[in-house]
Amino acid sequence: MRGIPAASLSDGRTSIPAPAPANDTRLRLPRVELGLWCVALALFIGFNAAISLDLQPVWLDEVTVADPAVNLYLGRGFTSTGWQYQTKEEFWASNAPLHQILLFHWLKAFKLSPLSVRSMNFVLMAGIILMTWLSVVRMALVRTWQGRLAMLALMTCTAGLTFNYCAGRYDCIGILLCVTIFFAFSLEREWQRWGTMVAAATFIPMAGVNLLPYVALMGGLCVAMFGLRYVRELGFVALGIVIGGSFLYMLYATNDVARVILTSAGGHALHDVVDKSSAVNDADASHKVLYTLTHLPVMLAMRLKDLGNWYTHDRSYMALSLFVVGSAAYAYRQRALPRVSVLTFGAAAALLVPFGLGLARNYPFYYSWMSLIPLAITAGHLISRRFETGSAVWERFALAGLMLFACYWGMPQRLVRMYQEAELKSPYERMDAFLAANTREGDAAYADFEPYYGLIARTRYTLLPTYKDMLSETERKELSLIVVRKQNADVAQQIVGGQWHKTAELNEPVPYDLVVYRRN
Repeated sequence: MRGIPAASLSDGRTSIPAPAPANDTRLRLPRVELGLWCVALALFIGFNAAISLDLQPVWLDEVTVADPAVNLYLGRGFTSTGWQYQTKEEFWASNAPLHQILLFHWLKAFKLSPLSVRSMNFVLMAGIILMTWLSVVRMALVRTWQGRLAMLALMTCTAGLTFNYCAGRYDCIGILLCVTIFFAFSLEREWQRWGTMVAAATFIPMAGVNLLPYVALMGGLCVAMFGLRYVRELGFVALGIVIGGSFLYMLYATNDVARVILTSAGGHALHDVVDKSSAVNDADASHKVLYTLTHLPVMLAMRLKDLGNWYTHDRSYMALSLFVVGSAAYAYRQRALPRVSVLTFGAAAALLVPFGLGLARNYPFYYSWMSLIPLAITAGHLISRRFETGSAVWERFALAGLMLFACYWGMPQRLVRMYQEAELKSPYERMDAFLAANTREGDAAYADFEPYYGLIARTRYTLLPTYKDMLSETERKELSLIVVRKQNADVAQQIVGGQWHKTAELNEPVPYDLVVYRRN
């Protein structure tokens, strides 16, 4: 079995023929275009690094995701003071340790700062873009430079993808692994293709348990479209996932925290729905699982209701899905939509991914990248076809307008908002200087997420709001400092307990309107 570097998946008119000869010009990389994209990606990394702190304030997910790597970097072990399932002394166990491991080594190279934490995602996103470009060129899925430009613009600017590389979350590693598996289909030699798939899939469980339903769904779509043609490839992907999942379990089992991953990841699938019932709010994982099984129809109905977030919160996804699904519907009506085509696959991904994954677990709008990438490839393919067939000028302008509309809701909208709020925002450095002036050696702090980076290296430890249910009496008595936003001051003192007095106040606009309290 060969790869599909020259498959007519790029044509959309026939079934997949035999692979093209090795000297097929479609397999030759356009070197000038590749060079230009390498320059553009270098500028992409630099641009995002320059505006990162103004574009996105420090927030909950970023801090809780980075905290284990930061603690390991500071010599405090692979632990977290922001994980609601564990104490700060336990070996950290969650569904995405690969991000923390890579981030630890990244911090060793670039030192601790919010920009250092975020910059890793900028580099990973550049790798994602380059890998996708290589894939569509090698498989002849997007034949013209205009189509590839549109595809990569959509990947760079649309809302779901922009959020992921700007917000400091762990998703970019998972995206890169998925794109690598996609790239592997372009490799001619079986041992290269299968080896790449096993290697990439091995890291999938460590990159995010949320990826497993996605990979399974995309594999199902592949079987539905191609039959058993690529069953061996999918088997090697499954083998890699089993290997990676086994390693992940052994890692946590040897550190006596396997129960935590079962509680936090296994029970997380429907936890937000289950927790809406007061009967199980305080129950352990086994009771929540039992409740879920006995109330499954209600759970699914509530989950379907939440699926609307993908459509209402990510207008980029909404615009692209309407374009691709509409194009597929028109082609079907004209009897020009074969079962095996880029357009068929893209339309199926647009419809089935949010539905299938939404039933599996909680997938917020920023997981829309799972549909946005196949949609971007499909859009690039359709635009490429228009340029190949010599479409009318008005059609090209209409397509350009649609692509700009889809892109606007991501990075451009963020830039507009940043410009509008430029005078209201406090430079991050001002807050950092404020924290340096109001901490003492040996402090133990309770803090909101915004001042995290300024406190974590200056204190013995910093406890975060997500840790509040794990607070012991000993830890409460050890705390000497509270640093929170003004609106959270009363709640923070109630959580920590004891008598406190205000020692400093940072009179800046939100979210850096901080107040400092010391214990009496």
